[in-house]
Amino acid sequence: MLDRVDLVVTVAGLGSTHTPGVATSEYIQALRQKTLQARRLLQSQWGAPSGLLSHSDLEALLKTHSQWAQFLSPRNFSSLRTRHKVLRVALTLAAWDGRETPSAAHFAEA
Repeated sequence: MLDRVDLVVTVAGLGSTHTPGVATSEYIQALRQKTLQARRLLQSQWGAPSGLLSHSDLEALLKTHSQWAQFLSPRNFSSLRTRHKVLRVALTLAAWDGRETPSAAHFAEA
């Protein structure tokens, strides 16, 4: 599948003083909490996680938030589908950062 988005989390090596299972489980729990917070934010802000927003929902968001369309306009997307993927990733990155709306940096990273 050419349109898959895989997120990979790289964990820094644990020092020689590491107690097996302690820091790792705390780190995983912190990631789990951050992920749940991001999902809740997306649900409350947009009615669904960004991956479940329809194409018409995304186009409506772009009409409502004209600045987002400006962030996307300099890029030459081969299709609306590609533009929607970038918007979905930007929404997710913003939620991950605890922001209700994506910034130019989120669109650039997406």
